[in-house]
Amino acid sequence: MEYLSTHWPKPPFRQDQFGYRVFGYGAAISAPIGRDSRGLSLGLLGKLRLQAANVLEKAGIHVRNPCSFNFLWVVDFPLFEYEPDSGKIMAVHHPFTLPRKDDVDYLYTDPLKARSQHYDLVLNGCEVGGGSIRIHDPSMQRYVLQKILGIGEKSLGFLNEALDSGAPPHGGIALDAALIALMLIPTTRCIVICLPLHYQHVLQDNP
Repeated sequence: MEYLSTHWPKPPFRQDQFGYRVFGYGAAISAPIGRDSRGLSLGLLGKLRLQAANVLEKAGIHVRNPCSFNFLWVVDFPLFEYEPDSGKIMAVHHPFTLPRKDDVDYLYTDPLKARSQHYDLVLNGCEVGGGSIRIHDPSMQRYVLQKILGIGEKSLGFLNEALDSGAPPHGGIALDAALIALMLIPTTRCIVICLPLHYQHVLQDNP
């Protein structure tokens, strides 16, 4: 029976025990893999990866440095996804996201293949920001809204009128300052969102 790795300090459990602790957990969450959406499968694998790290660190094998700051840009998101419940194509980020230049043709042939100019900033595994480059071509925006997403002129016609007046290429990013501040605290973190007693946002009237 071989140990888990020859490059790490000798672990307090053997490979079969590691498989029982980690992949026994994985069996419970991975049943839908291969039978459901790719997004669900990747989400489950991500949880399994974190569980594996937790098991190793509980056994004294440190695989994550709590004092390091590891940044990652996540790009090439799909522009659209199929929603099985409604049977419609939906925007992954928002319906104003510009497709990648080399994927523009897919808008008119196979929208689900188009990738977006949407980006997320990840710090130590947590999303701390996100944004996109937006569509500034009024004809493209009309096509996306009306032909792909089925959103009528009455809902967002004002946006198309504004684009008809001329708009430069534009985009941006929103950073979660509260989450970034919490990640600087080397202790257990807890995020608390304060809502009014009637559970409705005062300015946005949601949820």
